[in-house]
Amino acid sequence: MKRKQSKMTQPLSHNFPAIAVAPGFRVYSGHEKMWAMLVTYLQLFKLRSAVLNLLSALVGMFLAAGPDIPAGTAFFLLVSGLLAAAGCGALNSYIDRDLDRIMYRTSLRPLPMGKIKSARRALYAGVFMVIAGLIISALRVNLVTALFIASGSVIYIFAYTIWLKRRTPWSVAVGGLAGVCALLAGWAAVSTQFNLSLLLFSVFVYLWTHAHFWGLAIKNKNESQRAKIPTLPVVYGVKTASRWAALSGMFLLPLSIIPYSMGILDGVYVIVTLTIGIIVLAANIKLYFSPTAQNAWLVFRLSSPYLAGIYLAVIIDILGAHA
Repeated sequence: MKRKQSKMTQPLSHNFPAIAVAPGFRVYSGHEKMWAMLVTYLQLFKLRSAVLNLLSALVGMFLAAGPDIPAGTAFFLLVSGLLAAAGCGALNSYIDRDLDRIMYRTSLRPLPMGKIKSARRALYAGVFMVIAGLIISALRVNLVTALFIASGSVIYIFAYTIWLKRRTPWSVAVGGLAGVCALLAGWAAVSTQFNLSLLLFSVFVYLWTHAHFWGLAIKNKNESQRAKIPTLPVVYGVKTASRWAALSGMFLLPLSIIPYSMGILDGVYVIVTLTIGIIVLAANIKLYFSPTAQNAWLVFRLSSPYLAGIYLAVIIDILGAHA
C-alpha cells in the first residue's frame, strides 16, 4: 500500500522533484534572484543622484560648444561620468553603513538590510567603477575632464563623506563643490576657454546644493541627532538652518535670469526658468518666514525637479536657437 505524500514534500510542479518547503516561504527562480540582485545594486549606486550629475555634464558641454557637440565625446563623457557617480554612490553607502542602520530614512538601503552579503562588495564595486570612469574619461575624452571627475569624486568621498560630514555642520559648503565639478567636466570635454555662462551656472549649482541638502537635513533633524551627525539644524536649530537654506534658494531665481538678460540664452529658457523658479522662490520664502520641517521638506522635494527643469531648458533653448 502506497504511503500518501504530505503537503510538505509534494512536488512544487510536475517538472521538478519534490522539495521540502516550509509553510509561508517562497522558492525564487534564478531569474527572480538575478533581477532582485540587479535592483539591489542599482539602489546601492544611487542612480537618481547620478542622473543629475550627467545632466550637469551635458549642460556644461552645451554652454561651452553650443549644439555642435561631438557625439562620441558626449557618449564617453556620459559613460565615464555615470561610472564615477555610481561608484561614489556605492562608496558613500559603504562608508556610511553604520549611520544608515540608525536612521529610519536610510535603514532600508541595501547594506543596512543585509541584501548584499559582504559590505566589502560595495567597496570593491565602488572603487572599480570610479577608476573605470577615470580611465575612460582620460583615454576617450581628455585629461582635464578626467581631472574634474577625479576632483568631484575626491571632494564627495574624502572631503565630505569621510572628513567633514561627521565633524561640522558646514560640510555641505565643501560637498557642494562636487556638483560643480560635473559641470566643469562637461565644459572641459569640448572647450579650453572659460566663459561667463559657465561661471553663472557653477554658482547656481553650488547654491542649489545648499538649499537641497539643508532642506533634507531640517526634515530629518531628529534622525541626524540620533545618529550624532552634526547637521546645521542639529547644531544651530531649525530656525537658523531654515533661513540659511531659504536664502540659498531665494538667490536661484535672480541668478538664473542673468543668462537671459545678457543674451546668452533665449525665450524657451526664460519661460521655463520663470515658471518653475517662481514656485521654488515662493517655497523658500515660506520656509524663511515659517521655519518648519514640513516647509523644509517641500523645498527639498521641489529642488531636484527644479534643477532638472533648468538643465533641460538650457539644452532645448540652445538646440532650438541653432535649428
